[in-house]
Amino acid sequence: MPDLSSTGIGEWLRFHTELPPHDLTGISAVELPEAVMPALVRFGETLDYALGRDPAGLSQRLRHDPGRDLLRTILTHVGPAHCLRLLDWLSQPELGPPHLLFDALLTADPEGAGEAIRTLVRSLHRRALLRRLFAPARLAALLAACRQAASQEAMP
Repeated sequence: MPDLSSTGIGEWLRFHTELPPHDLTGISAVELPEAVMPALVRFGETLDYALGRDPAGLSQRLRHDPGRDLLRTILTHVGPAHCLRLLDWLSQPELGPPHLLFDALLTADPEGAGEAIRTLVRSLHRRALLRRLFAPARLAALLAACRQAASQEAMP
């Protein structure tokens, strides 16, 4: 089930992403009112219930309007952690080939929701890549290799 509670999102992040929590804790303004978090939790429960009853039907409804537009609206208005958790849940095999659903969600639309989702995923991927490239251990190894090469060149 996509546990969309704050605790559930935190646990999911610890096991499924390389990004530090501060990169994903951006709370969207829509998540601030007290009534929103319980509604997000109910949304996750409803998705899980619908998946258990009719996976093909759920996939069909999420790939076509009005379900697609509603899902895109949710994905673009929640914070990055909730968005990633939902995208991960939507990729499960019970919903059919993930590319069908993601193609539908990321398709250009007049409101720009598809592009907003793509931009978020690209940005988070870029951050994760940069963290790996410039990890302290990697930089230390590179510096050690440079020092070793420089010392070998200095020898007569």
